[in-house]
Amino acid sequence: IEIKPTSPRDIHVGDIIAYESNNGLIVHRVIKIGSDEQGWYCIVKGDNSAFPDETKIRFEDIKYVTIAIIY
Repeated sequence: IEIKPTSPRDIHVGDIIAYESNNGLIVHRVIKIGSDEQGWYCIVKGDNSAFPDETKIRFEDIKYVTIAIIY
């Protein structure tokens, strides 16, 4: 189950997010949150990836946050 976040306060380390990329929608886990001269960002990594993504994900690129997984 996913929701659309309303502010960066809705995103936490460990959350699974879906974000817009040139390749479409990507679903990865947040491993770091920070800010720089452009504002809020997070660093993400796929659970099966050895390394984090190189791109800083900005709040406006985040489409959904996973709040529950039903098996």
